[in-house]
Amino acid sequence: MFMIKAEGTFQLAPALSARLAGLFTHDYEWNEDRDRGEAEPQLWEAYATYRVGKWDFNAGQKIWGWGKTDIISPTDLINPVDFQRFFDAEMGISKLPVISLAGTYYYNDYHAEAIYLPFHRPSRFDLVERDFAILGHRFPVTELLGLIDDSAGYRNLKRFLDRWVPEWEEDLADVLDDQEYFDNHTEDKDDNFTTGSGAVRLGGSKGGYDFDIMGYYLYDQMPTIHFNPELLALDDTANPNSGDYATIPDPRDLSTTLLTEPLRGVYHRVYGPGAAFGTSLGAFTVRAEGTAIFNRRTYRDDLTLVKKPVYTVAVNADYLFPGDVQVTATFLHSSIGDYESDLLTEPVYALLFVGYKADFFRGRLKTQGVVTYDFSYIDADQWGKGDISGQDGQFSTMVEWAFTDDLLSGVGTNLFWGETDRLFGYLRDNSRVFLTGTYNF
Repeated sequence: MFMIKAEGTFQLAPALSARLAGLFTHDYEWNEDRDRGEAEPQLWEAYATYRVGKWDFNAGQKIWGWGKTDIISPTDLINPVDFQRFFDAEMGISKLPVISLAGTYYYNDYHAEAIYLPFHRPSRFDLVERDFAILGHRFPVTELLGLIDDSAGYRNLKRFLDRWVPEWEEDLADVLDDQEYFDNHTEDKDDNFTTGSGAVRLGGSKGGYDFDIMGYYLYDQMPTIHFNPELLALDDTANPNSGDYATIPDPRDLSTTLLTEPLRGVYHRVYGPGAAFGTSLGAFTVRAEGTAIFNRRTYRDDLTLVKKPVYTVAVNADYLFPGDVQVTATFLHSSIGDYESDLLTEPVYALLFVGYKADFFRGRLKTQGVVTYDFSYIDADQWGKGDISGQDGQFSTMVEWAFTDDLLSGVGTNLFWGETDRLFGYLRDNSRVFLTGTYNF
């Protein structure tokens, strides 16, 4: 992967400024199955800010940041996510810019802000076999295929496919790995101002404490996969007759949409409140934030969908040591409300992030990194014994050297480990080393 980012801020008038940022990326993928490259120049940010009295007005394409916690923020929901670059922290481009109109009013130490998004921009992702394919419903499609494969409710369908299409899992994975295929089977939102969304925030500072209260009315950051009901009903059609065999359904009983429209991705509306808090205690900084998002879909074990609320909380603390060495830790906990035993998604999702930043040689040498530890799969017995070993995780680090005040170069790495049917283990083949270069004009 090769990447260039150029950005600048321009003062057009005493009360009017503009920011422009461009990004050029070239992804090259090579493995035993494919050899391909893709170049993509894009306008990253382009917006103007006008300040008059106690008001700030903003219009254009922008990345918004409402979160307070380091490393990961549950309240940063306004921008869609580039899940292919979710762990590319060295460039800070895991968020995708959106066209927005915003206004902020300031009154002493308080502020009120409203953001309107006239158009819907989808997230970016690959589903199978590729880089950082993370579904918002917390499992990759490959795991979903495995659940179908092991499900007693779909034993007849599996027998039929194993008999007549022995490589069906690989074939289906190849189809889903084609981003263009999935894009063509994901519902587009009409850009006619009927798909608008937005968010509001009230906040301020008082007595050394910062606080914000948010409200969201947005589209989910990941589409929900709706399976064709006729595809799910195929299991009843493929009745077993003996042994490991299944009957051949009469072609006249099968719909052509099974092939042309086996699934469809739909971006659903979600809504809910959020809150964030922060304060400093000497060399310690403590922050916390959380959201309650309603109308999220998740799967039952028969692959039907049900709406459930998702509650997410992040708590962050960092400490600044002498010599500008900073250590930060963030604990993220997410859970499904009104959980039912037949849901495929795990009821709790818990991650610990520990990061560090340090400068040496009067700031010429900079280093930063983060270790992520996944506690989601620890059961009650392990918690009771205090056994947290053998869990999945990820480590990213970067070292950067400043040749001059404007010219910097760095090297870093992303490493993943864990079981292949879990999030970080699923990504372990994506461990890599990367180089960076920065020049400030």
